[in-house]
Order: sequence, then C-alpha cells, then structure tokens
Amino acid sequence: MTLYTVTATKKMKTVKAGHEWEDSLPDSLFVAKYNFDGHDFGPVGSKDSEFTLFWYPKLQRNAIELLKLLDKRGLTVTLEVRP
Repeated sequence: MTLYTVTATKKMKTVKAGHEWEDSLPDSLFVAKYNFDGHDFGPVGSKDSEFTLFWYPKLQRNAIELLKLLDKRGLTVTLEVRP
C-alpha cells in the first residue's frame, strides 16, 4: 500500500501563532478524504521556527488535490510518496 504524506510549513515565532494560522485555514482542508493528522513546531526558541501541518491521504488523487489547494494559498508544501 502506497503512503502519501502532504505537509504545509510556515515560519512562526510562537506555537500560539501557529495555532492561529491553522485555525484561519478553511475547513475544506480538514475533511476526512485528506486525513489531517496534526502539527509540529520547532525548533523551539529559534528565530527560524516552523509550524508544520500533516495530512495522510489514502488516494493519490486526494493527495494531489490537497497539494494544489495548499499551493494556491501560497504555502510551502511537499508531497512524499512511499511504497
């Protein structure tokens, strides 16, 4: 089974700012077919800290669709595919 991982990353100074950014994103990015799984923040205390959101869509077409939606928002996005 192929595993798809989509991430969106944005530089943030605080975890709180990251949560506010996450909350500002449309609900359409968090529907079941995209399988949102959470976030990460770090390195803590660094000027270059990043807040990263993770999705694990089960289907390639959903992963690509999500990637395009996030890219349209001007976010730094990646798609990782593992067999």
